[in-house]
Amino acid sequence: MGNYRKKFVAVNDRKEHERQPGEPDRAWKGFTIYRDIGFTRTLLKAAIEYRKIVGVTESKEKSTHRNFQNWSIRWGWVRRCESWDREVDKQRRRIALEEVKRMRDRHVQLSMSMQQVGATELNKLLKDVKAKAEEGLLGATDIRYLIETGMKLERMSRGEPDSITEERKEISGDAAREELRALFEDKESRDNLRELAKKLVEKE
Repeated sequence: MGNYRKKFVAVNDRKEHERQPGEPDRAWKGFTIYRDIGFTRTLLKAAIEYRKIVGVTESKEKSTHRNFQNWSIRWGWVRRCESWDREVDKQRRRIALEEVKRMRDRHVQLSMSMQQVGATELNKLLKDVKAKAEEGLLGATDIRYLIETGMKLERMSRGEPDSITEERKEISGDAAREELRALFEDKESRDNLRELAKKLVEKE
């Protein structure tokens, strides 16, 4: 029995929860069973599971439990399980952080793909709108919607409130078309529209 009373000291080149030099096969097997039970582990639970695995007879049940008590003291099971639990928690947190990073990377890639598609379709739409405006095919409601939407997008891109109180007046369809045509003919206005389209797809 004196051997079981020796104080457990882990060797420097191994972690405490790893198998130690001179640790017998039976003791190591018992430790792994005890270790893997988790936070509800007890020597009795581990001894019962051990008996099931190795086929211990009923007459040796008490001896098995006694062996587990001795092995636990000799080989520092409680201390080694604390080391094991810390390692498991560390690995779980590492995996969780990696999963979060991969999720964010997927979301960024998806967002960029959607923005590219949106930019392509927006450019097509702007060309179509310009062509219709030049042909006088846009109604006053369409023109007003385009102007108000463009103003709203510009305010958002500049960090301004997305809505403002403004005075409105009714304009005829011809007047609205003239206003939009002038907008497209002005180089600065066209540049502003392009900049708005660019900011729209860049804004998250």
